[in-house]
Amino acid sequence: MRRKLALPLALVAAVSVAATACSSSGDSSGKETRSTAQVASSVTDYNPQPYENLKDGGTYTTAGTFDEQGNPFNVNGTLNALRIWSWYNADAITYSPTGEVQYNPDYYSDVKVSVEGGDQKVVITLNPKAVFNDGTPIDWRAVEATWKANNGSDKEYAASSTEGYDRITSVTRGADDKQAVIAFKGVNAAWSALFTTCLHPQAATVENFNTAYVKTAHPEWGTGPYTVGTWDARSGNITFVRNPAWWGRKGKLDKRVYVNLERAASINAFKNGEIDYAPVGDAENLKQVKTVKDAEVRSGGSPFEYALYLNTKSPFLGDVQVRKAVQESIDRSQITKIRFQGLDYSEPLPGSAVLYSFQQGY
Repeated sequence: MRRKLALPLALVAAVSVAATACSSSGDSSGKETRSTAQVASSVTDYNPQPYENLKDGGTYTTAGTFDEQGNPFNVNGTLNALRIWSWYNADAITYSPTGEVQYNPDYYSDVKVSVEGGDQKVVITLNPKAVFNDGTPIDWRAVEATWKANNGSDKEYAASSTEGYDRITSVTRGADDKQAVIAFKGVNAAWSALFTTCLHPQAATVENFNTAYVKTAHPEWGTGPYTVGTWDARSGNITFVRNPAWWGRKGKLDKRVYVNLERAASINAFKNGEIDYAPVGDAENLKQVKTVKDAEVRSGGSPFEYALYLNTKSPFLGDVQVRKAVQESIDRSQITKIRFQGLDYSEPLPGSAVLYSFQQGY
């Protein structure tokens, strides 16, 4: 694999597409999604390729490690925890570069969404072959367990967010165990975000939800094309390898390796050929890596927004006109110039806090 270097988006949100030699631009059913270049800002620099174009084998190594809490549903779970989790747990729903929902047929064979009497119903038919690594079927009980652990009805669960789950009135068995019927009170347009992955029913007990994933992994409760090869609690290094119990479409890599390095050390490791990718956050780091042989500098974004929030209860900010004055005094263009200084990168200022620039309706 050729070594890659990526610039951060920093201030505003643009499109984020996995575009190294390890990933696919098509959705999980093999259908092609709309090209990023057609809808996103021209500052993105990706090389999306269909699954069939990528060679089998190889190891992809980057800086990274696990966090204290490895359960992304937990209040102490982080974005990093979710990224690590996704390498050995279900990745049932993803999103195209332009935001369309994509159902992974290795998990969800069929999804039907309807509204009856003002209330939404989602019927998920799960793949008959889908099982957790310990042999437990991935069925309606896994969907129910995920809902119950996150809906806020039991305060003993240290859930990250109950939003959306608390609007579900029931999760029941459908035509058989491999069908889950999710009933909502009202309509939740963003329901898919609730079930992009799922918990093993055993992992969804209060004790396991809160403590089982602290500084450790549970590959037996996981599923997917990869599973944990090594999880070194002392060094913080992680290796994921092919999962012999996987029934679905194969991953292209033989191994995915995370090496526990600080950001500064990751730049040196990249220069020494020890890792395949390193993020560059400032002009000095960019200058260091530009001369690295066979390195490619790629720029792009992530679907995140950075915002300034004002405390309306503050005696100084209680007046809406004062808050308006504070907001209007901020020179976003100047902040952008400072943040991107020396990075050979620029991007348009965001025009919406609701939709991203690459989505329909922006």
